[in-house]
Amino acid sequence: MTTPAKTTLLGLVDTALSGITVLGGYKSTIVTVEPQIRDASSVPVSERPYLGFMPRRERFVAFSWQTYRVTMPVYIAGHVQASTKALVVAALINLQDDVVKALCASIDSAAECTLGGNCVELRLVDGDDDIGDPDTEMGGGEAGYSGTFDQNWEIVYERAMAGS
Repeated sequence: MTTPAKTTLLGLVDTALSGITVLGGYKSTIVTVEPQIRDASSVPVSERPYLGFMPRRERFVAFSWQTYRVTMPVYIAGHVQASTKALVVAALINLQDDVVKALCASIDSAAECTLGGNCVELRLVDGDDDIGDPDTEMGGGEAGYSGTFDQNWEIVYERAMAGS
């Protein structure tokens, strides 16, 4: 029995995000990656930088008489911690950039992100962060400052109407 495409793709997202390290050529080193989303208040400083991800409601379009083209939204949230506001801003920007670099590490000949040829297309749709939002910065002292961002991606893949 073959592994469902959705399972494979989410595993590839996990592997890509888990591979974000300074030694691997990134600007950040991830401490925690998990296939769920936790809000900033439930992620201790010791688990940051943190990335959580989860799929959202999929959309299906009949692509041929035996194939669906599936668009699977994937939500990614990140939480960082630093000793100053300026360092939090830098950490947020760096980690957002690292996520894009990690997920688009395998660009195919058509210059598209395809998770190593395992999907038709992977695209960043939108994102947001709390840079400059004083209501979300936890504050100073020994705890330092925290920051959060999110990104919405879409993974487009094909699956047979009869399975996987």
